[in-house]
Amino acid sequence: PPSASSPVIRGEASALTSVMGLCNSILGAGLLSLPWAFAQAGWAVGLAMLAASGAASAFGLHLLTSCARGARRPSFYALSQRAFPRLSAAVDFAVVLNCFGLMCSCLVIVADNLPMALVHLVARWVDGDDDARVVPAIARHLLHPPPGAVTGARALWVSVALALGAPLCFAESLHALRACSRLSVGLAGYVAVLLALFALG
Repeated sequence: PPSASSPVIRGEASALTSVMGLCNSILGAGLLSLPWAFAQAGWAVGLAMLAASGAASAFGLHLLTSCARGARRPSFYALSQRAFPRLSAAVDFAVVLNCFGLMCSCLVIVADNLPMALVHLVARWVDGDDDARVVPAIARHLLHPPPGAVTGARALWVSVALALGAPLCFAESLHALRACSRLSVGLAGYVAVLLALFALG
């Protein structure tokens, strides 16, 4: 463990950027499954499970931050080295596996929804009677592509998402992703408002 005279290495991200990054990772794609979960469990059970999950997450974050205060360079690996030195590699593997699963779930959502989003964008861009016949054809091609069509391959939409997101993976710090994190949290809030309005009729 570091001595009292050891300097603490501070990160470059601001408090707001860190909060936005945490909100972005906590909300994630799971936000889209909440309406279905509430529909299956009901309001009482759904709210109780949501409150219990939130309390467990808050307690886990409290434990992490309490342990991180004593580390010179806080990280999951540093904390696991102090708590379970022999299992530090397993902790790193668990973090990698969790991030990989999150990435896969996001790519599945992109592949499912990007064609529909493009259909709505095309419908907004075109006007007139001539274009009115084009939009249904484009929509049918994107949503129900003929066999062998390139636009029907999920690999295409997954590749597009990877090409757009790959440059963000090479950022040196969370501070470099502040704009992306704030945009993601804003869009998540927008989706939440739409879901609430839809539920209220």
